[in-house]
Amino acid sequence: MFCEYFDVKYNYQENSLAKAYLKMGHSVSVIMPIEEKMANGYCKTKIEEGEYAGLLLYQLNWHVNLFNKILVLKAVKRVLNLAKPEVIFCHNLNFNLSAISRYCNANSCLLKIDFHIDYVNSGKSFMSKYVQHRFIRSLYFRKYSHCFNNIYAITPGTIKFLIENYSLNSSQLQLLPLGCDLDKSKSDTIENDRIDGFHVKEGTLKIFTSGIYDENKNLHVLVEAVKKFDSHHVCLFISGDFKDFEYKLFIEDIIRDVSNIFFVGWKNNLELVSYVKFCDLAIFPGTQSVLWQQCLGLGLPIIVASKVKVGNNIVDQMVEYLNVNDNMDVLYDYNNYIEEIENYIKYYVRNREVLNQKKLKCVGLNDTFLNYNKIAEQSLSY
Repeated sequence: MFCEYFDVKYNYQENSLAKAYLKMGHSVSVIMPIEEKMANGYCKTKIEEGEYAGLLLYQLNWHVNLFNKILVLKAVKRVLNLAKPEVIFCHNLNFNLSAISRYCNANSCLLKIDFHIDYVNSGKSFMSKYVQHRFIRSLYFRKYSHCFNNIYAITPGTIKFLIENYSLNSSQLQLLPLGCDLDKSKSDTIENDRIDGFHVKEGTLKIFTSGIYDENKNLHVLVEAVKKFDSHHVCLFISGDFKDFEYKLFIEDIIRDVSNIFFVGWKNNLELVSYVKFCDLAIFPGTQSVLWQQCLGLGLPIIVASKVKVGNNIVDQMVEYLNVNDNMDVLYDYNNYIEEIENYIKYYVRNREVLNQKKLKCVGLNDTFLNYNKIAEQSLSY
């Protein structure tokens, strides 16, 4: 696996796939860049214990680094000859495709790639859309696209972006969605009315949200909707951190002295599971996140935003692909998200049995759509 970043402390797609491949009995090597200079251009580490036991991590110095956008690594040929892969999976576009494709041709090795780009996280400026993607990256990828056995996209929005900016057609692309870490979902459920010292009255609708916040996450929209309810009926737990300091100050100001909104800060994976299992509903009124799948896999129904603002444009995130079993609700009216959220909250306060049915439908997704073991099998098929 070629990854832009890999750390066993996190729960990204690359991590979950690597664990699934190891469970399937495969030897797994991860190749990623490192800034620290190595004598021979790379260092090799074997993880000896834990859920990643047996994984080989190759960290390579770069030969070229243009603004952290175009990264050409050293020693790729040498490392591939050491690792001897039968399948190479590139997570996002890799600028070492010359060496990678030569290895694949010489060794009958399958070559796969998945893309994570879309109109929300990429192509937001003229330079990004027309120079970086439509010109540089598109031309480079098309030179090697015939070498790939599978080209995956993680969302329908990614498929749309690739068709419109990389001159690919829909028949070349397959959806490989993000899933849920089922190992985390098996942790003990909280069965009382307390978490981290917060006491919540019995019968209160407990709402959860999490993320790394800026204005595109629309946390302020959710806050304003929840503020319309008293603590006897609704409360909100906000987990995460801020990448925009001004936005952090703004949120702190509007939740000050609000008795039913609790900012609990950054939580690790297991702590997040505890909050998700403690709550009744998750609401994400902003840009897509792997937390959506994690909540669904943990049995927590979600309400998500169909549209977000990127620059001066309103972008459709094409989120309906996640609603495979009536397990979520979607906010459609961008200019009236507060009212939409308020109406959903009112409905679920009065109709808890409907919410309980949605929870059961969420859990069923673990056997199919959100199961990383099945996603891993799909990613290796040809």
